[in-house]
Amino acid sequence: MERRLLTLTGLALSVVVASCTGSDDAAPATDGGAAQAPAVEERPLSDAVALYSGGTQPSCAFCHGAKGEGAMMGPALDGLGEDWTIDELASFISDPPAYAADHARLTELAGRYQMPMPKPSGFDASDSRVMARWLLEGMPR
Repeated sequence: MERRLLTLTGLALSVVVASCTGSDDAAPATDGGAAQAPAVEERPLSDAVALYSGGTQPSCAFCHGAKGEGAMMGPALDGLGEDWTIDELASFISDPPAYAADHARLTELAGRYQMPMPKPSGFDASDSRVMARWLLEGMPR
């Protein structure tokens, strides 16, 4: 009985220790700096074309035009590199109302159109980033 209790106690301690240590992926950097975020794998810019056109759901093209030329509902998308970095534009695309709330230039721009840019339905961070890269680097003009 005592032997069984010791075995169970040892097993329980092993489980607790294993669950508290986590994996090596979460270990802090050993270079004296903060833990490094994992590198983001860049998707091909061609993925953004499908996102822009939207398939069966409302799309970027509906408000910004098929080639980003602008329309009544949204501004033209040329010259974005003058005001945006990829990270900034990806953050904006992820949640336009939240991002615009902290940027007077965007609030003023939104006032020129019938409605502010909505949060894209079904976009994840990877979608927002590839869209930002495409708008800044690869969208045909």
